[in-house]
Amino acid sequence: MASDIGEAVKSHIFNPKLSDVPPAFSELLEKYSGVPKDAQIEHITSTRNKAFKHHAYPCLGRFRFTGLELSSFPKYSDVLKILKQPNDSGSDEKEPLFIDLGCCVGQDIRKLILDGAPVTRVYGADLLPPFIDIGYEMFRDADRFPRDHFLAPANLLEDTPDDPLRRMDGRLTIVHISAVFHLFQLDNQTVTAKRIMRLLNRKAGKCLVLGADTANITSGFYTRTSGTVRYRHNLESWTQLWKDVAKELPGCSVEVEMQLNKRDVTTRFNDIEVEQKRSQAYMEEGFRWAVWSVWVTFTD
Repeated sequence: MASDIGEAVKSHIFNPKLSDVPPAFSELLEKYSGVPKDAQIEHITSTRNKAFKHHAYPCLGRFRFTGLELSSFPKYSDVLKILKQPNDSGSDEKEPLFIDLGCCVGQDIRKLILDGAPVTRVYGADLLPPFIDIGYEMFRDADRFPRDHFLAPANLLEDTPDDPLRRMDGRLTIVHISAVFHLFQLDNQTVTAKRIMRLLNRKAGKCLVLGADTANITSGFYTRTSGTVRYRHNLESWTQLWKDVAKELPGCSVEVEMQLNKRDVTTRFNDIEVEQKRSQAYMEEGFRWAVWSVWVTFTD
């Protein structure tokens, strides 16, 4: 791990020291997990290090997961409203359910619960099972959050008989999936969108899919520093992807929204402001961070 972290520090993927805890994350740890403020930096850092050992995601290395991004989305109030609404029908098929695909250590899930979403309606899924255990360590809720509400290993690209996501097919009203689509080639982005559609509850009538990914004001293929080529979407191309997927489903239509925001590339390392010197191959002209949502309506 030491050599991996050493290389990560050099490339500004890994910040060994957390300077301060964002207020919302601090409140989450204090009110939900019972971690006092004076112990939070050490608690976050030690558990983050364990997660980074399993996979060197930049969101872990740079402590970006402490930003609780889902709660900043324009549609977050809709998410809470849907999850809090009573199930007057008495039917389990009508109960609104939420899943966070690629939930990492489950930080956004715990924020939802703190904000009033019923634990019984909230699920998480990740490709890496160790993240689930590390999440329980981070948030100290093994006695309150059911372990069977986490699905791992969950692979969106491999539909196998033992895929744990299968038990959620046709049951979900809200799907959150951030920083996942942009990891895939364009054809696998379509595969992922189709897999999400299978998870949605048609009997709900209207479902919500939302997330955030890298994008560009001009859609197209872009080469990253690593040499891999990725397709960056804008509103038009992203809308077309979801419309193409919806066309294959009877009685299905979509309404797509996207905000293209400039991404802050300044990060604090050891209390020093460092501007990440990314090549044009990575931070190309027109590079943006897209916050998007898809309302999916079923009419049958």
